[in-house]
Amino acid sequence: MLNNGFIVFITETGGSIGNDGTITPPTNSSSASFACNIRTITRQYLTVVEGQTLQAKISVMIDENVIKNVTLNTVKKVSIVDSIGNNLGVFQIQKIEHLKLTNKIKIVV
Repeated sequence: MLNNGFIVFITETGGSIGNDGTITPPTNSSSASFACNIRTITRQYLTVVEGQTLQAKISVMIDENVIKNVTLNTVKKVSIVDSIGNNLGVFQIQKIEHLKLTNKIKIVV
């Protein structure tokens, strides 16, 4: 697999409304940066996330062994940067697929 960018996993924790109505905002924590393969999606993936209809833009492939310390079921967003340092943005994860035969993980954002 040709790595042509980097991905950072963003986990959001906490955040609540107290009994007195005070709002505690959630805190974000970021993982280390991992090398990955970035591809633009030509097909349309439409999904509804938190009441919003979103269209997927990017597919990321990453070696499963590289991110073994990241708990993917708690990650809601990712930050993606291409190989020359262009920040492609912070995206909500729409789909995570484990590709068992190749030992890769495909993330659609």
